[in-house]
Amino acid sequence: MRHMELIPDDLQCASVLLFMLLLLILAFLAGAYLANRGAWTGIFLHDPLTKGMKPIQFQNRVKRLLDKKPAIAATLVLLNIEHFQRINHRYGMQLGDEVLCQVYKVLCQHLDANEFMAREEGDSFFLFLLTQDTSLLQNRIDEIQKDFHKQTENLQSIIRLRQGACLVDGTQKDVDLLINRAKLALRQYVSGKGCVFYDAALMEAVRREELLNSLFASSLRQHEFQLYLQPKVTLKTNQCTHAEALVRWHHPRFGNICPSAFIPVFEKNGYIMELDRYMFEEVCRYLQTRNAAKKEKLMISINISRRHFKNPAFLEEYAEIKERYGIADGQIELELTESVFFNEEQIALVKQAVFRMHQLGFRCSLDDFGSGYSSMICLNQFPFTTLKIDKSLTDHVCEKKGRTLVEQVIMLAKLLNMKVVAEGVETREQVEELRNMNCDEIQGFYYAKPMPDEEFLQYVKGNRLREDL
Repeated sequence: MRHMELIPDDLQCASVLLFMLLLLILAFLAGAYLANRGAWTGIFLHDPLTKGMKPIQFQNRVKRLLDKKPAIAATLVLLNIEHFQRINHRYGMQLGDEVLCQVYKVLCQHLDANEFMAREEGDSFFLFLLTQDTSLLQNRIDEIQKDFHKQTENLQSIIRLRQGACLVDGTQKDVDLLINRAKLALRQYVSGKGCVFYDAALMEAVRREELLNSLFASSLRQHEFQLYLQPKVTLKTNQCTHAEALVRWHHPRFGNICPSAFIPVFEKNGYIMELDRYMFEEVCRYLQTRNAAKKEKLMISINISRRHFKNPAFLEEYAEIKERYGIADGQIELELTESVFFNEEQIALVKQAVFRMHQLGFRCSLDDFGSGYSSMICLNQFPFTTLKIDKSLTDHVCEKKGRTLVEQVIMLAKLLNMKVVAEGVETREQVEELRNMNCDEIQGFYYAKPMPDEEFLQYVKGNRLREDL
């Protein structure tokens, strides 16, 4: 049936029509592009939020400069807004976007000729700066930080910049590697500190961190973290009825791992909360054994990381553990360092937690008093039972100014009904000065270093610890 088939002429006609239709479509698209070339270019080449260049443009421009000879002296800087999510949560995404645009504007104002930048993603910004002078770079970042404070002073949240950087090696042509090194440096940034610059030492530190992180879980299961106790000596009686619990890591392969090596790492990655809970139970287990032996009741203090206060419900878990081991109220003291008071939101949480500690039968002390700036402000607002004077003050207690300062701190604590413990005591002269100031307890190498629990028992058997006093 002929009407069911296309004859050759019909087929040719259909092909021509289809071709003409395609030409019309292409012509329309070309016209639309030419008419709106700026908009199309913006979509593909510019950050839709800041209108600045996109990361791919930034990388290509860096690569072109790296390929030039002679090698250019420059630094790749990565800046990130600290706790930016709080702004989004408190004020909304729209204001958050406005803040990002303002940050971008401020950064642009601080670029010199031939320098450039791009928003990397979210709240991060890459800058290509034409200097390798680290002091000059830090000064420039500090000036940027000051401008942020001025231009965002209407916000309750202060904008702080996390800072990482990598010096551009003239022999290094891999842009991705430079970017990854800047990101690696940023991950090592500590709040309130200066810019972290990538170098061989940083790479080694990262490797150590990765190793410690990989060992943590198995070491916790194998009880390679051990309880050590450092005596607190009562000056009036020269006897020890209190001690501070400290953690020591004895690894079967790597030996004794120093707390200063692993605690900052676990603070950063959050493992510290698991370690704190483990140590708390070790303390309860030790006190249960001692109480069962009808020994004189010992009070043990244990440090609590500020990370816990993001979820103060941890106190309920600690109280359950305490009850399970039959530990009496007042036998455990939780030590908080000045670092918990780092912002207003944190202070509110800590205040609630301290009151709850007392309700659950814990004592509470303020540790490292004098090492920061915030504790004096909060001292009157929190029901601390104990004030621990930091070693930085104790070291100067035999000097005129240092003696006056420590004496005033002790007097203030007494007026607030707080017991006073002096940390880091190492000489007889320090002991005598602190005794004359009516300090209650002393902790330090003069009496004893931290020791395993069994050695601690032997240590406190005698009534007088230092007969020369």
